[in-house]
Amino acid sequence: MSLVFALEKNGVKREARFSENIFWGGEFRDTVVYGRLAPK
Repeated sequence: MSLVFALEKNGVKREARFSENIFWGGEFRDTVVYGRLAPK
């Protein structure tokens, strides 16, 4: 969770969350997509 905190602290926003879309390690996992706009 420290990676999530570091991303959000530096202006990166969570754009999407895909529930149970990857099967890994014998179970389904969620995927979260982050993004940041380029400076103007």
